[in-house]
Amino acid sequence: MASTNQSVVRRRSNLWFRRYTAVNVVPFDIHQPRIHQYNATFEREIGWGNAVRFSYLGSTMHGLIAGKDLNLIAPSNAPFGTNTVDEDTNEPNGICDPVNNGDCGFSNEDFSRYRFPALGDFLLSYGNFGHAQMNAFQTTLEHKYSHGFLFSFSYTYLDQKSTALDTGNSSLGGIAYNPITPDSDYGVDGYVSKHRAVAYGVFDLPVGRGVVMGHRCHGGGFPGWRVADFVKHVREVGNWIHSLLDL
Repeated sequence: MASTNQSVVRRRSNLWFRRYTAVNVVPFDIHQPRIHQYNATFEREIGWGNAVRFSYLGSTMHGLIAGKDLNLIAPSNAPFGTNTVDEDTNEPNGICDPVNNGDCGFSNEDFSRYRFPALGDFLLSYGNFGHAQMNAFQTTLEHKYSHGFLFSFSYTYLDQKSTALDTGNSSLGGIAYNPITPDSDYGVDGYVSKHRAVAYGVFDLPVGRGVVMGHRCHGGGFPGWRVADFVKHVREVGNWIHSLLDL
């Protein structure tokens, strides 16, 4: 009788371990990603203290760190976890009702479909299988400071795609949506703005110490008052952000 009880306890412990544990695996040969950055810029003065700049910025990334579930079952049309199971034998004993009863369980047959059936239903392993490509176009119009006025406006169009997800809660990398064929996850990165416009301007007010009739004197004293305005617009957000500063 004692031997039977010990066998039941051991079997239940194994079932508990398989049902409620998760394992993370970090390979010994994991390494830093390789990232190549390159750019080309054309600048030209257009007169009256103004200049324009056109730039292409690119980045190619290989070996990005990402994770995949090694215990994900292979695609199949065979049902999985659709039965109630016996607590002692873990054999199916009926059809479950996940909506009303929530009594679905994993049978021994279900566990056998895992690659590592003794290690639970979630076995996350990291590797250098992610890749990404970034292409950006940027143009800038600048008016250098003269006669109390400075102005700068820049616009950036960004196209960035990758297979390595940024989930924001992982120290190594995100989990691939499709670990069987990770390259199928290649798409536009999240949390990245395609369009970005930034404007900045400074205008000296014709008042203040050291300013006579709208012109600044060079005989010391404190400078005159200055107004600066910073404007930023990100298309995905859809809001203009103003920051007005008086000095």
